[in-house]
Amino acid sequence: MYKIVVVDESPDDIDNFHDYIEGHNLSGLLEVIDISPEPSIQETIDKIFDSNADAVVADYLLNEYRIIIDYNVPYNGVELVEEILKQRQEYPCFVMTSFDDDAIKSSADVNVVYQKSILHGAEKNSEASFVDRVIQQIEHYRARISTAEQEFNRLIDLAEKKELNALDESLLNELDGFLERTTHRKSAIPASLKTMKSDLHKLIENTDKLLEKLDGE
Repeated sequence: MYKIVVVDESPDDIDNFHDYIEGHNLSGLLEVIDISPEPSIQETIDKIFDSNADAVVADYLLNEYRIIIDYNVPYNGVELVEEILKQRQEYPCFVMTSFDDDAIKSSADVNVVYQKSILHGAEKNSEASFVDRVIQQIEHYRARISTAEQEFNRLIDLAEKKELNALDESLLNELDGFLERTTHRKSAIPASLKTMKSDLHKLIENTDKLLEKLDGE
């Protein structure tokens, strides 16, 4: 089962999304979690990440209706998505709007913006549905992380056997950074490996100094 967070301040729009999922017979595959936008963008992001959701669908205008909130929301769905992606690289994010021109103009990635009319049957039969695209993004995101984790663990094993070459070490650091940015976890490189790398760099530095000294003589 996949979890999708819907960030919206309109109960009607939230109900429409639930009806859309049920209409595609995906209520058993997808769990929809409703989240109201918080006064600060980081509070909303924390709620999304705490939910362990696989994707987020945000309304574009989060301050339009104050039915379930009684405070000002000083950001829109595009700004929320862009801030999420700064904190969790490639996280599946989508913006739904009735004002697609404004949302597209304000978004750095027009591919995340979808019209709310698709929730009411506006999709063409020949097209992949919106929910199909959400599932594809989730599966692609999971696959990339899984592949990176497998390669990361393989390189860690090589490091522990002291069989890590310079290219492997570079790839290990790259994978560690990717996993940190996508899963929001801390660095997974063991302390022992970091110590080994530090010693290696010191050895290289001392060797360079020795070579410089010999050249001077």
